[in-house]
Amino acid sequence: MSFEYLTNKRMALDVLSGSLKDGGLIIFIGAGASKDMGLPSWFELVNALRKHQGLVELTGGKTATELHMAADEVRDEVGDEMQFKKILQEVLYEFQLEDFVKKVYDYKLLISLSALLMGSTRGRVTKVFTFNFDSMLQWYLSVFGFTLNVVSALPYKEKSVDVTIFHPHGYVPHPEISHQFSREIILGLEEMDKRLGLGHPWFEVLKVNLRSNLAIFIGLSEDTFFDRALSPVVSDVVNHVGGERPVGFWLFGGDKDEAVKKAMLRKNVIPITLDSYDEIPEYLLEICQKASKM
Repeated sequence: MSFEYLTNKRMALDVLSGSLKDGGLIIFIGAGASKDMGLPSWFELVNALRKHQGLVELTGGKTATELHMAADEVRDEVGDEMQFKKILQEVLYEFQLEDFVKKVYDYKLLISLSALLMGSTRGRVTKVFTFNFDSMLQWYLSVFGFTLNVVSALPYKEKSVDVTIFHPHGYVPHPEISHQFSREIILGLEEMDKRLGLGHPWFEVLKVNLRSNLAIFIGLSEDTFFDRALSPVVSDVVNHVGGERPVGFWLFGGDKDEAVKKAMLRKNVIPITLDSYDEIPEYLLEICQKASKM
């Protein structure tokens, strides 16, 4: 079954709000979402690490593999894994929490994500998968009294909480937050090679959740869709659900190449093109508002 008609953002809104109402919506967020909070993009993070170690910084237009290899070079230069994590923490957070608090109401995407997670009779999201290392979403939610289960290693224990936040690529908390680093940080090519594979526990967790829920992808580039860490999972889910429903909706701020859109549709992932990235928070709030009227 073709779901191309759902690329219309109004029609997509009906499906997304219905899934929110039924409790079957999950969120995937990428570097674009964290950048909205003043954190570096993946490219900027790798370059900051290289600069810290006195290595030549990268120029634009690098592939995912090239970025992984550039991060591996930093890791080799540092030598000690715990020291590498501390340097990563240092370059990831160039601000104090006090400074973040002063600007927190400017982060519209953070506010709209929190609205989707808010407990309500119109339904709410209870699981978030973030490919980012940072702790800002969980910190923000904890300020408003949300109870959280932060999962960065497997196996994990289910808890009776408001929101479970999964960090498949690792977790680097802000230094002012009393959380531990994850055991693994998936930033370089070597770590990514270890993580990939149909039998890896993280693959299974992603697969099970995508099979049983509708996903909304936010702050992720089209490169992530084609990345070997996500694409095989989506393919597996498509084989399972067939033409019964979409796998998820991928929000873009600005138009994308038609070839990219068609590739997504072939895997039952619906590209939603908004006029700009700034429109994404408003669209997420519309999902909440429409669900409340159902």
